[in-house]
Amino acid sequence: MASHIYAEDSGYHMISHPYADGGGPFAVNGGSFAEDGGLYAYGGGPFAEDSGPHKGDAYIGLPLFSALERVMAQVEFHCFMDLQRNSIDPLYKELCFIMADVLAMDNSGSVKINGSLIPIRLVKDVYAMLRHDHVRLVFDNFHMVSYRVHNKKAYLRTALYNSFFEIESHYVNAFSGHGF
Repeated sequence: MASHIYAEDSGYHMISHPYADGGGPFAVNGGSFAEDGGLYAYGGGPFAEDSGPHKGDAYIGLPLFSALERVMAQVEFHCFMDLQRNSIDPLYKELCFIMADVLAMDNSGSVKINGSLIPIRLVKDVYAMLRHDHVRLVFDNFHMVSYRVHNKKAYLRTALYNSFFEIESHYVNAFSGHGF
C-alpha cells in the first residue's frame, strides 16, 4: 500500500501547509499526507540534519529495482498512462529511475544539484516526498525546454529536486491567469 509511505507518525513533527484541508496538489488518495491534515517531517522539518530517521532512509540498502518499484508506487506511475497511445512515455520511467538511484544510495556524501553539492540525506528527504504532480511538472517543463540539455541526468535530478519547492507557485501561476 503506497499510502503507508506518505505519512509516518512515530517521531515526526507537524508542518503547516496551505493544502492541509486535504485538497490541492499534495492530496493523496483523497486526503493529505497526514491523517490530521498536514505534512510530516522529522526533526523540525524535512531539511533538518539530525541523527534521527528520515523519509529517504526506507530506501537504503534496497537494490535499484526494488527502490524503483517503491518510487513508482510513490508517484502513482500508472497514472502517467496516455490513454490515446495506450502507453507511458519513457521519460516518466527515466525520472523514476533517477529518483530510485538517489534514494537507494547510503546517506554519506553529497549529490550535485544545480551545480552545488548538497548532502545526500537532504536530497533523499526531498525525493521521498515527491508525488505524481511533481514528476508531471518536471516532465512538462522538460518538454518545453528550447535548448539542448547536455547532461540530461544532472538536469533532471536538479529539476526533480526543485519541483518540490516550485509546485505551489506553479499552480498559483497557472490559475492566476484564469481568473481564479
